[in-house]
Amino acid sequence: MINEDTNLDLGQDGAPISLERLGNTVAAEGVLMTTRFSIGDHVRWNSEAGHVQGAITKVHTKDLEFKGRTRRCSPDDPQYEIKSDTTDHVAMHKGEALTKI
Repeated sequence: MINEDTNLDLGQDGAPISLERLGNTVAAEGVLMTTRFSIGDHVRWNSEAGHVQGAITKVHTKDLEFKGRTRRCSPDDPQYEIKSDTTDHVAMHKGEALTKI
């Protein structure tokens, strides 16, 4: 069974299986899992200018060039393209840098 809010595996009783939360990363029986996000999710991240909020516009699961740099992505470790709520700025971050709001 999967919890729709966290995308984490749950035991038969509906409780998370041996989970320990480490920021936005969760350790489950020795395996680290990053919270998964979807297009349209509203998230917050930390930038040089402070906390920024925005909406996920794309989920990347293959390596790509973004703003002149190669971003390493995979289905197990995607990166998220996010448009700021207050500016036209578009950022890309891994899931562990994001908090769903």
